[in-house]
Amino acid sequence: MLYNNLSGETHLLEKTCADLISTIHQKPTDYQSLLDMLITTYKETTTDEAIGYLDQTLAHLQELELLELEED
Repeated sequence: MLYNNLSGETHLLEKTCADLISTIHQKPTDYQSLLDMLITTYKETTTDEAIGYLDQTLAHLQELELLELEED
């Protein structure tokens, strides 16, 4: 579960999404580092699956205002 201080909403996240949020919270990082973390941690996942998951999850977290992405 994740509580958003700004909106006052609580979100139930699945483990992989929570792992991404935790990684970002510990140290802001770039896309490639997050992708590498997914591929390393979830060895049964293909690179294409990891890319799709990461793209979808980051977009969803932005929609929920739980994450703000910086443009290069």
